[in-house]
Amino acid sequence: MKSLWLDAACLVAVLWAAGPRAGAECDPSPQPPKLNLSVTYDLPTFTADSPIQNMVTLNGVIYVGAVNRIYALSPNLTKLSEYRTGPRPDVAPCGGGGPAANGSSVDNHNVALLVETIYDWGLFSCGSADGGVCRRHVLDDGTRPKTVDEEVDCFSDRRGRAPPSDPNRVVRPSGARVLNVESNVIHFFAGNSEIPGVTGSAAARAAGEPHTMSVRKMKTSQNGFTFFSHRSYIDLIPALRGNYFLRYVYSFHSGPFTYFLTVQRAARGSRAYHTRIVRMCSSDLQIRRYVEMPLQCICTDKRRRRRRRSGSASEQGGVRVFNVLQAAHLAKVGPNANLRGVGEGDDVLFAAFARSEPDSPEPTARSAVCAFPLKYINDLFRKYMQSCNTAEPYHFTGSSSKACYNVVSLHAPLGLIPLWGSTWLQSGCSVGLIAVGLIAVGLITVGLITVGLIAVGVITVGLIAVGVITVGLIAVGLIAVGLIAVGLITVGLITVGLITVGLITVGLITVGLIAVGVIAVGLITLCIHRYSQSISFFFSFSSRKVGLSSATQS
Repeated sequence: MKSLWLDAACLVAVLWAAGPRAGAECDPSPQPPKLNLSVTYDLPTFTADSPIQNMVTLNGVIYVGAVNRIYALSPNLTKLSEYRTGPRPDVAPCGGGGPAANGSSVDNHNVALLVETIYDWGLFSCGSADGGVCRRHVLDDGTRPKTVDEEVDCFSDRRGRAPPSDPNRVVRPSGARVLNVESNVIHFFAGNSEIPGVTGSAAARAAGEPHTMSVRKMKTSQNGFTFFSHRSYIDLIPALRGNYFLRYVYSFHSGPFTYFLTVQRAARGSRAYHTRIVRMCSSDLQIRRYVEMPLQCICTDKRRRRRRRSGSASEQGGVRVFNVLQAAHLAKVGPNANLRGVGEGDDVLFAAFARSEPDSPEPTARSAVCAFPLKYINDLFRKYMQSCNTAEPYHFTGSSSKACYNVVSLHAPLGLIPLWGSTWLQSGCSVGLIAVGLIAVGLITVGLITVGLIAVGVITVGLIAVGVITVGLIAVGLIAVGLIAVGLITVGLITVGLITVGLITVGLITVGLIAVGVIAVGLITLCIHRYSQSISFFFSFSSRKVGLSSATQS
């Protein structure tokens, strides 16, 4: 089992004393820089009435999701408007159903907050006390900007105490990460955390819990969500519901992929916890191409490694492993980044890890920050897929048997590796583009065949017309000299000859074009059939660990 370590080491303070100079004189102490510690900074601030849980920006406005509130702030943190989401007297969607029987109320925690700009400029807020349903705040409908509380729609097609439909239950009170990927249709990816004692209970199942992982779209009526198909969601197997820890910490989109970061059990039957990175294709309407891989932050200390020969497993030889993710952020590298093999504009994942308590996902006070160039992570995904070092994810499938997805062996008979090679291996999502390309080739071929047939028809008509005109002229000439009989015989022979030649030519060209068309369609069908067999995979690299050296630690 090998780990990938990059050349970034922990920032540790090292103190040493210089040797005595000649004459037993010490080097003079360096003068500390003179700092003006009395400088004060006047920075804009905003204090919410309750704990802040999420924050997004759109068109220069900062939207803050807090307990019982959604705030809209200006760039200098001045409050522009606010929307009250709680306390709630009930847990019916978006406040319907009236007060609870016992008259109690609950706080509404902001579980998810995200923006969209395809239909209108809108803000989605999903609360813990709304039965998994989200609200849509219309911020600009093309006529004028609106405040966060001006036009708010409940994304539930059922009101009162009736439970919402399955696609409209997006988040769980235990926590969720919701990510929207905008193209011609917005894909809403949602990963819901599974916390023992909170999710999986009989009451939660009776109320209809949202799916563990799902992808959906907004209805054209813009008043709710719908799944693309019954394969647009997956759930933990029944045996694990209610007693398996799975926390979704962060999600992001890069290139053709959508990523989620989780903290969960290290393996089936294990009591240890670790972090995993999940990758799916953003263009998929179903959860078909799903891969996950362990991720951890490794810190090395060469001086400590030389002098330390014993210690715990997580610190053996000066190597310190931080296993549970606490927070993360994706950013593009600037011009002065000092990361090997990473260029300006590359995506890098910055992640804060902690060392967990023994046999627990709870963090200790020991933490570190790692920088993960995303192209290296994708290279590892590709490497493990090529080498068939993959297995089914037990928590979703109930099986941990080996599941091989080897793109080289699947496509070698077609000879497609030399043509698409690195692009195909780098991105399993490119199959959709390849299939579209093949269909386009097929349509172009059909078009060329049609043009060819039309051209043949025009040429044939032209030849017949020329023949008729020629016959007419010959006939006139023969009549003029009195040889009408010879002229008629000649006309008949020429006409028959031209028509025969034209029909034979059209027949041969038509047969040839039809044959070419059949061969082209057959090849296209074969290619698409091979692609459709090769692009569905669903597995994890549960036996591998990926570690990158941290940038700093505390």
